[in-house]
Amino acid sequence: MFWLNVLGCTLFDSFQSDCPSGLVPVPIHDPEFCVQPYESSITEDGTVTANSGETPDVHVSFREAKAACEKTVFNGRPMRLINHREWKKAGGGERYPWGDSYESRCVLDSKENHGLWSSVQPSGTMPECVSEYGVYDQIGNAWEWVDIQQTATRDAWVQMVEDHGYSVVVKQTLIEADEGLLSKLQYNAVCVYMNGLMIDQELIVVDLYKPIPDDCVTAGEGYLWFQDNDSSQGSEVPKPGSLLPVKMWGKRLIWDKSRDGEAVGAKVGGSFYSGGESTLHSFWVGHLPSFDGSIGFRCTY
Repeated sequence: MFWLNVLGCTLFDSFQSDCPSGLVPVPIHDPEFCVQPYESSITEDGTVTANSGETPDVHVSFREAKAACEKTVFNGRPMRLINHREWKKAGGGERYPWGDSYESRCVLDSKENHGLWSSVQPSGTMPECVSEYGVYDQIGNAWEWVDIQQTATRDAWVQMVEDHGYSVVVKQTLIEADEGLLSKLQYNAVCVYMNGLMIDQELIVVDLYKPIPDDCVTAGEGYLWFQDNDSSQGSEVPKPGSLLPVKMWGKRLIWDKSRDGEAVGAKVGGSFYSGGESTLHSFWVGHLPSFDGSIGFRCTY
């Protein structure tokens, strides 16, 4: 926090007045937005708080996170769930909030802290797990919802695939495709452990290497993600129109018509159990917006 001393009186620098109390500016001197420095908790009246030493809520769906942020109002203006671009900027834009090299600074199951963490910890437990802007716990502790500001629809997905020269047809709910399309597709869904995607009589089939657990409530429900580049699968944010809401029917993937047009959220940053692979680039699309397990959030203004 930056202070000025004028005629014996201590004042905030002018940029601080742009952010309500309890939020921090990003960037500091010419803020684009204000963000909660800690992961959020939802109060009894449905609004949010974010304080050091407070254990954040992690059984919150994407829809609930958005609603809680929007119910929290400053100066007549509601907050909102942080989007992915803002979330990465709040972390400084490097691999970690402090730079590009791994250090044992966060609530993570690491070589140095193996077995230490068995649950989400109070915010600020590791005080050096912080960005230059004063934003804590983006790596580890709890996964966090971010808004990727797009919806998943059949028409947009089919158009994108065809615009890139591939053949795909969605008849009723069945997805017909040619073999060449498979290398451009990633299937993200909870409880699904697979070797990859295959074509069976022109229909996309999931090749499982591990059975789906019987107790998985939303098993097989997720997104088919078309990626039009040569980067490693899942290494970048989905482009608008690249996500199709799908579910499994046997081993076949079919379009989930009931979810067409739904807003999509992603989880970022990793959790206490994630280990050394957690970075500011950790990103996963696959949970339904109604999923309410093991993911926290923070709001921006």
